[in-house]
Amino acid sequence: MKPGDGRPRVLAVVAVLIALAVIRDLRILLVGLALVAPLPLLAGVWHRGWFWQLVILNLVAGLAMVGMILSGQTNAAWLLLGRVNAMALAGWGLLVGLSPQALALALRRLGLGERLPALLALTAHFLGLLGEEVGRLRDNLRARAFQFHLTPHGVRTFGYLAGMLLWRAHER
Repeated sequence: MKPGDGRPRVLAVVAVLIALAVIRDLRILLVGLALVAPLPLLAGVWHRGWFWQLVILNLVAGLAMVGMILSGQTNAAWLLLGRVNAMALAGWGLLVGLSPQALALALRRLGLGERLPALLALTAHFLGLLGEEVGRLRDNLRARAFQFHLTPHGVRTFGYLAGMLLWRAHER
């Protein structure tokens, strides 16, 4: 095994995710969450806007929680939220140093076939292109001294921005 090989990290993430997925007791899940919570701190992820990604993930999981709580499954709702957070912390903490290409290579070397690593690499590539395009469009808006306000003009401009982003992505 080479020093830059990502297989041990991918296997560690898979093992942690399986271990967290089978937990049915909320107290044990909280212990697991406490064990994986320091991983992103140790990996130095906090300074990269990572906190806001976790907030968005919690908002999406919170929507599922509302439906579960309204249907009387309160314990299952809390288990869902704990699992989502623990799995996100473990995944981000253990895979933070791997580039998408290194992750795809590790998955291929683990025998997951050709399609899943290729799909991962293409997704990472196109998300990077979209990120660059958003940066260019944001720079254009900033050059024109645009300040977003919740007015018809601001919403219309934001709609044009989203349309241009989708059009340029389609053209590529």
